[in-house]
Amino acid sequence: MTKPGRIPCINPKCGRTGPDDGSCSQICCGKCWKLLPVHLTRRYKKLRRLLRSCERRYAKIDNHTNRIDVIRCEKLCDANWRRIWKYFNRPEQPEGLDRFLEEQGMS
Repeated sequence: MTKPGRIPCINPKCGRTGPDDGSCSQICCGKCWKLLPVHLTRRYKKLRRLLRSCERRYAKIDNHTNRIDVIRCEKLCDANWRRIWKYFNRPEQPEGLDRFLEEQGMS
């Protein structure tokens, strides 16, 4: 349970929290960020740069095409964030493994 005004780290084994500025519901603390595979962090940083660039272009020139680019970038960032979340929240054992081991007489 987190204190009011704080948001939890996405890693359930980490007890760290961050200030709640209203822009997101979860964070990845620096300690857990360093635990992630490099390909996930590089992809996230690249997508965030792309999103900021699209948002700046959309702010300057208000047309339909640029808004579609911003939406596409937001979806890519969200998908990558879900991959990061899954990295920390994956089950210890594959689902159904216990039942399979019982059927085989191995547990």
